[in-house]
Amino acid sequence: MLRERSPTPSVRVKLDRGPEADHVTVVAPPADYRYTSKRPFKEAAVLGLSWFFVYTSFQAIQNLQSSLHQHGGLGVASLACVYGSNFICSFFTPAIIYNTGVKKAICAAWLGHCLFVACNFYPHWATLIPGAIIMGFLNCPLWTSLEIYMTALARVHMADKKGQTTFHASFSRLNGVFFCIFMGSQLSGNLISSTILFQSDYDQAGEVLQVQADLLEPGGEAAEVGASQCGINFCSSAGQRKKLIVPPDQHVVYALMAVFLACEVIGLMVTAVWLPDLEQPRWRGRDVWRKLTSHLESLTNPKLWLLVPFLMSRMMNLALEVGTFTEAYISCTLGIRMVGFIMATWGLATVISAPCLGWLARYTGRQVLCVSALAFDAIIFLVLTLWEPRVDELNTFFGLAILMGLVEGIWVVQVNAMIASTFPTTTDSAFAAKGMWSSLSMAATFLMATFFCPLTRIYVAIGLIVLAMMGYLALEIFHI
Repeated sequence: MLRERSPTPSVRVKLDRGPEADHVTVVAPPADYRYTSKRPFKEAAVLGLSWFFVYTSFQAIQNLQSSLHQHGGLGVASLACVYGSNFICSFFTPAIIYNTGVKKAICAAWLGHCLFVACNFYPHWATLIPGAIIMGFLNCPLWTSLEIYMTALARVHMADKKGQTTFHASFSRLNGVFFCIFMGSQLSGNLISSTILFQSDYDQAGEVLQVQADLLEPGGEAAEVGASQCGINFCSSAGQRKKLIVPPDQHVVYALMAVFLACEVIGLMVTAVWLPDLEQPRWRGRDVWRKLTSHLESLTNPKLWLLVPFLMSRMMNLALEVGTFTEAYISCTLGIRMVGFIMATWGLATVISAPCLGWLARYTGRQVLCVSALAFDAIIFLVLTLWEPRVDELNTFFGLAILMGLVEGIWVVQVNAMIASTFPTTTDSAFAAKGMWSSLSMAATFLMATFFCPLTRIYVAIGLIVLAMMGYLALEIFHI
């Protein structure tokens, strides 16, 4: 017989003011999901390890997608499909998780990742687009499932300490274990991609210099000053785009995808074999419906609407960095094989800055860090509008990547803390809403890449940063 849910008691929340305004002490209600093991740090490490292997593959492929599959904009179209289907499915995320269970939802997401990588062996519209859509749907409950699992682990840790710690402190420590392992995936994936792509027999830098000379009109002003065809000028016809970015040898691409597929399978096996499932109540249909309607109602929360430009701006900036910056600046100027090395610097800066800036937030408050990050995002994009990338300006490429990574290090820590402190009683719905708006922003940005030049996309991003700043300041001043 199905067991009825008992009413969930209220959650008592104490918000601390002052320099540590992002600290929230939560007295958690009895969990819908229960975790019976006594090794929460071990399970947090298993989660981090599975995410590390899967995202070693996915993040590197995402960075290369716009450059590897240029024909008709297939690469960016596939990424738009991933995040577009993710957005559609996100309306039903809480209900899906409550029906399938947390571990099954994570394993299904990993299967979707494996399918997407497999489709990259034969990248055509008939294979890559359906694979991207399926992956987006299966991947939809992933991050909310992670938050549910980490919440269950934090409750166990808090209970073991018998009043010596708070739920927030336990959650933060376990989150630190997870992200310490997971964030290395950006570094490892990009190093793998560049190391393998360097086995290809071509010299992109030399090719670019020759192609740029061929494309520029003889005697014209551009030819006289040697203006670059890359950067914001990377708005050529499909044929010229193909000439500007020389694809690597096909056997090298196959080797790269084989390594990435192996990483995906390892991540799936780590989850399936070593991650215990959570105990959860069996739900009646009306319970699932109640959860779904509660999630949809949370989308009307005024606080969430103030955060929408902020969430969309953050993900649009990220999409421009992994899409436009990698294709129009790095691949066009230096070659596809340099994407991994430069973006590995981005990942290393994120890994180092995230814990350091998280510690700094104890003294400055999250407001200073978030406003600074938005300002630096705007500065980065203004630089991209003015800079003409050159083969001999390698330091500038790495410098911009480091600055992007430092800003990402702020967002990795502060966005989740902001969501948790702003919506303490509806955290699952708030994280699902965050995923929904983030997916919409990523999908729209990648879709824009097929119709608009880099300069237009960057101007839109700067405008969204201004709206994000206004919404965030309004939230901090009037609601928290």
